[in-house]
Amino acid sequence: MFDERYYQTDARDSIFGDWARGIRATLCVLPTGTGKTVVAANTVAQTDPDSRSLFIVHRKELVEQTLRTMKAATGRTVGAECGQRHTAWKFGKKQIVVAMEQSLRGRLKHYAPDAFDTIVEDEAHHCVAANRRAIREHFSGARRVVGFTATPRRADGEALGEVFESCAYERDVLWGIDDGWLTPMRFRVAAVDALDLSEVRMNAKGDFLDKSLTEILIRQQVVDTICKKTVAIADGRQTIIFCHNTRQAESVYRQLRQAGEKVVYISAKTPDHVRDELVRQYRTGHARILVQVMIATEGFDVPNVEVVAIARPTTSEGLQLQMLGRALRPKFPPTEGTANERRAGIANSEKPHATIIDFVGEQGLVPARCGGEVLGGVYSDEVRKVAIRLASKIDGDVDFAAIYKEAEEIVAARERRRSVQREHTAQEMRESGKTDRSTERKWMYSYKPDPFVVWKLDRSEASSLDRDYVYSARADAVDALRHAKLLDHEISRLSDSEQVYLARVLVLRARKELATYPQSRFLWLRGYDVSNMSKRDASRMLFQLTKNSGFRLAKHGPNEHFLSFLREGTNVAR
Repeated sequence: MFDERYYQTDARDSIFGDWARGIRATLCVLPTGTGKTVVAANTVAQTDPDSRSLFIVHRKELVEQTLRTMKAATGRTVGAECGQRHTAWKFGKKQIVVAMEQSLRGRLKHYAPDAFDTIVEDEAHHCVAANRRAIREHFSGARRVVGFTATPRRADGEALGEVFESCAYERDVLWGIDDGWLTPMRFRVAAVDALDLSEVRMNAKGDFLDKSLTEILIRQQVVDTICKKTVAIADGRQTIIFCHNTRQAESVYRQLRQAGEKVVYISAKTPDHVRDELVRQYRTGHARILVQVMIATEGFDVPNVEVVAIARPTTSEGLQLQMLGRALRPKFPPTEGTANERRAGIANSEKPHATIIDFVGEQGLVPARCGGEVLGGVYSDEVRKVAIRLASKIDGDVDFAAIYKEAEEIVAARERRRSVQREHTAQEMRESGKTDRSTERKWMYSYKPDPFVVWKLDRSEASSLDRDYVYSARADAVDALRHAKLLDHEISRLSDSEQVYLARVLVLRARKELATYPQSRFLWLRGYDVSNMSKRDASRMLFQLTKNSGFRLAKHGPNEHFLSFLREGTNVAR
């Protein structure tokens, strides 16, 4: 087994603790650069020497590295399933099999369902993908499963709780920095005038559409700005530029080459032997800039990296963390000592901080993720847009904590002005005894209320649910909410515990034959109290409203929910 840091021991103990409690599949979340591989290797080393383990990786670049790690940590026989390598099943049984998921899926017929006792999933945020699902379903006889990831949230919103019954151990990037294991971050925001994201359409997963984004990113003015500002800010330090696709990456690479920079370019199409040589040049400093597409987001460990240039806008929190995580490894591993001693050691080292460069332009309806969002906090899209605009005006390091505070104050002032106007409009409607029907109709058919407000539920009850229970039940809860006709963005606004709690409420309401959520939403938007309305009464009321063009009946007075919205804005729904 490898020597461990205190938290790695805690993580491994927590994994075995969950298994001992009867949990088959558990998750371990540690930020990039804090040694997930050590925990994984030592976890396998602690299993029965006569048992067999399967270690699943997402990329072929990780196979050889993981084989060496597993052999060194355990001393057991190891084999691989990757490309032309079939050592795991052609040349006798190996105690540990390291497999690239794409290769293994096509070779499952060579393995019995109980061929492995333990399954380890690297980069476990991929666990709901088709290849991983097929592999897990085949190896139904495995007694223990553990996943490791730095980013437990997926861009497409699919829940890891569908696979993992618990989260045995979890730490984030800010903990890693504060505890002295990771390098502190400094943020730079570079404005790119020609980068107009308002022109970019969104895909089904809520991220920017590939073709639409590419056409903007390959504009010569955009490429020029990215290259010039990266070179100026990096100032000779080891840099990784993350590009959206090969078209953008090749444009950036050519521009840097023409400018005389020491740059290498790697893509998924780069032959293995060429890639190895280019990575060697980058590791040794013969090349200062690495331009790539999704090659260095996972499992690419070069402690020399000091600058990450994010030249590919994304709305994905997980992808953002993977990218900036490439620069957070200290140049030399911190010694044990205290957190203060470790932080001081990094501050006095050749790499006292990492620089994260965000390239921003005109934002669309959904703003792109910005590196500073890793500092924590949940902000509205409006606040994020204002923060990006403020940060882009700063020529130097950006204090995002201060920027977000200023942005919130600006948005709050806007909202106060809007509130005064809404109150004035609402008062006029109250005095006239009726509302502006065209405005009310537009609100009724566009506004999506909060289910907790519609049914008068107590949020504190949701937050008190057991954490492990919430984690294991979330996937089924989301399915139940969708089956009950809640819209995806109504569901996504709820926390995990609120989703699970609301799914339980749905069951109780069905037993009592109370109004369904579509009925409740419709009637609440017309100003009715539906918290305890029966399904039958709701149907009768819907019939009456249909004959009234969908509006609240005059004899019931004005629509107070609509008037509250006019006075308070979206606050009525939270």
